[in-house]
Amino acid sequence: MRIVPFFLLLTIPTVLTGCVSGPPDARNDGFLAGMGQLASGGYQRQTEAQQAQLDMQKVKQVEAQTKLAQAQATLAQERGSLDALRSDTSRMDQKLKALRARLDRMRAANGVLSDKDRQLMNGLTEAKLHLDDLKLKLQSPGADGEYDDVKGQHDKLQASIAVLSQQLTESSAQ
Repeated sequence: MRIVPFFLLLTIPTVLTGCVSGPPDARNDGFLAGMGQLASGGYQRQTEAQQAQLDMQKVKQVEAQTKLAQAQATLAQERGSLDALRSDTSRMDQKLKALRARLDRMRAANGVLSDKDRQLMNGLTEAKLHLDDLKLKLQSPGADGEYDDVKGQHDKLQASIAVLSQQLTESSAQ
């Protein structure tokens, strides 16, 4: 009979220790461990920690969605600008062809090329080469990433064509 009380005295601290310090999952250590976690607030702390992690993940997801929307808007704007440059480049090509035809008509009318006419021809040829290079860059898949460079080349070429056009007009007036 003395064995039973002695056995109980040995098992009570073990059970109580298991209830207080057991893992937070009752599925692994049984009912008494689960009851200990429930009584000590372990489940509550675990639930609050998981909720805090979930809230942080939701905030990060909202931030990521905002950044994605901003990036998509910027990309759409740059693609629109790139399309405008492509359209502008086509107009410049047509203008260069018209200038070239005009110069050819002037040359045919005069019969002889002056030094100024030769300079205009060279300028038109150079502008046409730059325009062809710009067209290739605008049609390449990487044109989105080189927008600033392409835009700078486009602006220089546009100014060059304006100067050539002015010189041709002055030359034809003489």
